[in-house]
Amino acid sequence: LRIANACGALAVTRKGPMEGIHRLADVEAFIAGAGTRA
Repeated sequence: LRIANACGALAVTRKGPMEGIHRLADVEAFIAGAGTRA
């Protein structure tokens, strides 16, 4: 569920339907960084 939430958070930062899709490494880096403030 944490990865799904991070994917959603990253997806809304980009414009367009396919540009919001990220690689797993991108999502894991986001989670390891400032992506887990809640």
